[in-house]
Amino acid sequence: MIICNLAILLAERKLKISKVSADTGVSRTTLTALYYNSGKGVQFDTANSLCIYLSVSMSDLFTVVPIDFSVDSCSISLKLPWEGDGKHLVAFTLKVVDKKRTEFPHILGVIDKTGEVTFDTEQNANSSEENQFLSNALNKLPRAGRDLLNSMLASALEAEIKSNEEFKQEFSNIFLIDFKFPQQFENSSDNGFTSSFL
Repeated sequence: MIICNLAILLAERKLKISKVSADTGVSRTTLTALYYNSGKGVQFDTANSLCIYLSVSMSDLFTVVPIDFSVDSCSISLKLPWEGDGKHLVAFTLKVVDKKRTEFPHILGVIDKTGEVTFDTEQNANSSEENQFLSNALNKLPRAGRDLLNSMLASALEAEIKSNEEFKQEFSNIFLIDFKFPQQFENSSDNGFTSSFL
């Protein structure tokens, strides 16, 4: 996974995309894609201009992580037994690829009416091997990678809510862009899942 650190670099320098675009001639569209790690590629001229403008090296602008993540799916259950609390089980399936294998481990949590997601510390939808693989993968992610994964989870959750009329009404007052995922979840059970990725 190649992660662009433009958002961090601009925040450190208190720079706006519009100013960088005006100063470098790089389009706002390109800068926005790099800022949100949504671009599919970058021209050498663009990378060179940004490195010179920000006085950084290519390795400061981009981080290569020897693992690849994507959110394969997201599902929200119907009401849980404690219906009065208005809570739903939410399950994300990640596609995680490293140089040895591909896994599809789950991240389970509960979403309440405020839109807060609390992750299940047990993560018992996974085998102990899947949890160990997930833990090792997540712990390799730098800050920008954790931010990117948070964004993927939030986008998947937003799409799932929009696809279901019941959820759309229930969560109509939630601004999903402001979702704050927990800083960590861990498993103290025997399968050894511990991570501080989010």
